[in-house]
Amino acid sequence: MKQDDSMGRESESEVGSQIPTARRKVGIRLRAIERRLGGRERAAAAAGVGVSTLASWVAGSADPKFSKVAALARAAGVSLDWLAYGEGGEARSQPPHAANDLNEQLLLDIIAVAEEVWSLAGLSPQPEEKAAKILAVYKEIVAAQQNGETVSPSRILRLVHSA
Repeated sequence: MKQDDSMGRESESEVGSQIPTARRKVGIRLRAIERRLGGRERAAAAAGVGVSTLASWVAGSADPKFSKVAALARAAGVSLDWLAYGEGGEARSQPPHAANDLNEQLLLDIIAVAEEVWSLAGLSPQPEEKAAKILAVYKEIVAAQQNGETVSPSRILRLVHSA
């Protein structure tokens, strides 16, 4: 690339001629992030923008703010170097949410057990209290499973009783 002799910087015309190519390349990597996060809607939510805004970045018709790009990179588990320049490989790690994907069946089982326990005990916790207790039990069971432990229905019942 040409250097501006007086300042040691690239000339404005040189930089301007590279922007469309750079935008296309970033758009390709943004599409990869969309796939990694499960679609454009999820990617837009991770960036804190609307779907149409993300679409304009992908198309190369608009430039995202750094904070939004950083949020996307973090959510997708990729480095900023990869997103901006294609360097360093796509995956830095699994996306942060990958290890925390919701196990819907487990959650439904916990809710069913909790509702039965509360009904038999004549309890009627407020929705916020129910949610907090169910979440606490869910987190404990997921942690146990991640440690290779088998979680039996009786253990779920004990956890719900103690929550």
